[in-house]
Amino acid sequence: MIINISPLATRLGKNLVKRILVIQGAALLILSSSIMIFFGIEWGKASFIGGGIFFLANMIFSLCAFLFSGANHKVFVLISFYAGELIKLVVTAILFSIVFIYMKVELIPLVSSYLFLLTINFFTPVLFIK
Repeated sequence: MIINISPLATRLGKNLVKRILVIQGAALLILSSSIMIFFGIEWGKASFIGGGIFFLANMIFSLCAFLFSGANHKVFVLISFYAGELIKLVVTAILFSIVFIYMKVELIPLVSSYLFLLTINFFTPVLFIK
């Protein structure tokens, strides 16, 4: 099976990822600000931390996923995707561990914000598919 990844497809993928990251960042700020306004500073802080964990890990994955492009690098493209996903999971686990061990935050907004951004991650690409 021959996989041909054209430069155009790579550029379109990078542009899609940039759009998704912008939407996730905006959603994180809007969600955290809204929670802070309606439920208080502690809940807003926890919401920002939970969403920030997802956003940071997703940015790291995005950087790793597009290290290589083109048909000449198809093995490296695959390896960079898998490595990016592994790093994303490890970073997520480490950041949640740090938060649970060293910080006193509300659990409900922390996890809810993380799950909300995770949901956005699933549904946002559908908005940009033509």
